[in-house]
Amino acid sequence: MGHEDLKRLAERTLILRCQLGDESAFERLVRKYHRRLRYFVRQLAGSTDAAEDVLQEVWVTVYRKIATLRQPDAFVAWLYGIARHKVYHAIRRPAYVELAEDCDIPAYEDEDSLLDRYDAVQIHAALSLLQPEHREVLILRFFDAMPYSDIAEAVGCRIGTVKSRLNIAKKRLREHLERTDFHER
Repeated sequence: MGHEDLKRLAERTLILRCQLGDESAFERLVRKYHRRLRYFVRQLAGSTDAAEDVLQEVWVTVYRKIATLRQPDAFVAWLYGIARHKVYHAIRRPAYVELAEDCDIPAYEDEDSLLDRYDAVQIHAALSLLQPEHREVLILRFFDAMPYSDIAEAVGCRIGTVKSRLNIAKKRLREHLERTDFHER
């Protein structure tokens, strides 16, 4: 059994323990995902205060409903789906926006090259300028390393839509970063 297999098994075991009511397992789960989830929620919600309220609601919902999760391997997509729904509900936006770019476009060959030239501050500032449906897929793909299928499940769309949104998001992020880079010279 490889390292990744052991990590997946440990994660699955942790989730199963949570489903059985083990509070220490739930605390470990919160510690494991809280920082990344907070970032995701803050990026979508915009306001730090609103994000903290939503984040608390997310963990309460997870605590109450984790026993209903049928596939422990789907936990991460389920968690981010709950977070997304709570954010959009809190800011009164629809939880799902169908975009015209709903087609299967292949991802850029080198996804990481976009981020290589810029520092974290520039990237985070530029992310806040993107539309929420573009911002969320970038965060899930690059900051949480989610596979396309999990992103599609979390945001409630098809994989082709995820790929399309990622391409548009990367293009717009690059434009914002290049504009900022140009003005700083």
